[in-house]
Amino acid sequence: MIKITTYIMNQGKKIYVEAVGEEHLPTFLYLHGGPGTGCYDFLITQGELLSQFIRIIAIDQRGVLRSDAITNEESFGLMDIISDCEVVREHYNLQQWGLIGHSFGGYLAVKYTLLHPDRIHSIILECPTFDLVDSSRSLLNASSRLFEQDNRVVEAERCREVIALQDKYELWHASTQILQQLGHRRDELYVYGPDKHFFDQMISASPMSEEEWSRASVHQSKLMAEGAILESLTQQLAQMDCPMLLIHGSSDLVTTDHQVNCFLHSGEKRTYVTIDESGHFPRFEQKKKYAMEIQQFIMSLHELK
Repeated sequence: MIKITTYIMNQGKKIYVEAVGEEHLPTFLYLHGGPGTGCYDFLITQGELLSQFIRIIAIDQRGVLRSDAITNEESFGLMDIISDCEVVREHYNLQQWGLIGHSFGGYLAVKYTLLHPDRIHSIILECPTFDLVDSSRSLLNASSRLFEQDNRVVEAERCREVIALQDKYELWHASTQILQQLGHRRDELYVYGPDKHFFDQMISASPMSEEEWSRASVHQSKLMAEGAILESLTQQLAQMDCPMLLIHGSSDLVTTDHQVNCFLHSGEKRTYVTIDESGHFPRFEQKKKYAMEIQQFIMSLHELK
């Protein structure tokens, strides 16, 4: 597998960039979720498989993992991530590229495309959110059941109270605190199979330091404080006319039925695939099936030309 790593400067910050795959292949930018998880897990899981038929340019978003940290005193928001993506595209001298977005990265992919539709030829979404508040309510509903299983009646009732909140900022902050209270059971919300804690194990085995992994807290808190990410994009999906593939884990809680329906009814160039026996990370739980679905989508793009 061809792999090239570099740093690209924007607004005084170094952005970590890793490119895998041959230059003649269709190029896709990978946008990670979290907010703040980084691209490391995606590339070690799917880099070898996907680089056989696409070229992936993956970034750790500003303030995340191997990119320069963000201090509490610095300004940072959603549009800074979009700006960084554009600088990366220009660095590689690409008129157009595709996007692969996981979870919150799916939200970023939609936002980026709405702002720069002429730069994007196609989009692949893995368990995306188009509405973080809607996704939070879904996760809270499942959290209440886990609390009930542990006879934590007060916490279960708190979940139901937060679900009913109408203030999206209050709901988002409260849901973040509740998910932390689940402790080790939080991973059950995201993983279908028995290996519930694979992400923590991956972090422990990675070559990055604890400080690098912890950088994401400022990245996330500033995005939350700005509040722009709490705008629902479900209605704006209809403004997008590029081919789109949505890969959904059969047990995923983040991409709700409502969001799937908005995706499917927002345009003609929509492909929806459910991968059985997987949760929020089908790329990990069903590696070969995930790669195969993307390969078939890429082949269909060639047929459209």
